[in-house]
Amino acid sequence: MVRAKRSGVVVAFAGSIVLALTGCFPVVSVSTAGPDKFPRNEYGVLHTGPEPAARSYEDGVEVWDLTVPPSAEAFGIEVASTPSHSPSVGAYSVSSPGGHPVRLILPEGRSVEVMASLVTFDLTDNTEAITSASGEVTVPEGRLFTLQVNVVTGEGAEKGRESYRAVLEQLGLPLDSVRKLDAKITDAANADPIEDPMREGVGESVPAAGGFSLGVDISFPQSVKEMPFALRLTALWDPVAIPQS
Repeated sequence: MVRAKRSGVVVAFAGSIVLALTGCFPVVSVSTAGPDKFPRNEYGVLHTGPEPAARSYEDGVEVWDLTVPPSAEAFGIEVASTPSHSPSVGAYSVSSPGGHPVRLILPEGRSVEVMASLVTFDLTDNTEAITSASGEVTVPEGRLFTLQVNVVTGEGAEKGRESYRAVLEQLGLPLDSVRKLDAKITDAANADPIEDPMREGVGESVPAAGGFSLGVDISFPQSVKEMPFALRLTALWDPVAIPQS
């Protein structure tokens, strides 16, 4: 899977990056407020922070330019006045169960468009590197940004599979994992709810470019016959300097 570098050094934190890019690592989730609590914009999108510089709209499609340097201003994140290990969040959601169209513009000419229910940017200021007992850096120093996009797939295995395949094709990624997903779906029909893993899934990642990494993963619970699918895009940036107050 992905081997990530932070500040030019391969670190143990790369293990967390791999997990995040394959959907096994929890990115902070944000509960969405109802339309009565916060106003939505003309496209029905809810966001409570400052207007993001990296977002625009084209024919009703929410477009994020992820080729810009990561910053709180770019992603519409309101940051605390003092550095904190707790993440600051910029989240964009719609009340419609069908989601809203979102396009991500990526480095090296790539792009992907999906129907998204939630777009979440996290920002965490880490004032000093965290190391393991062996001296390896597990979390690098700097301002760390992540992105998670929850993609609407529709109900059932076939729609989940086709949604995943469509994202891979847009990103120019190999389709080997689609066949692996097919096998897992078949095996799930005979899964033991006690002995077998609670969730199954597969994932792929885009080659890192310009300090940016993006992965796509899909998973489903084996214990539910209808198998609702969770399809996500997850992005990570190399750390940047924490702005001086």
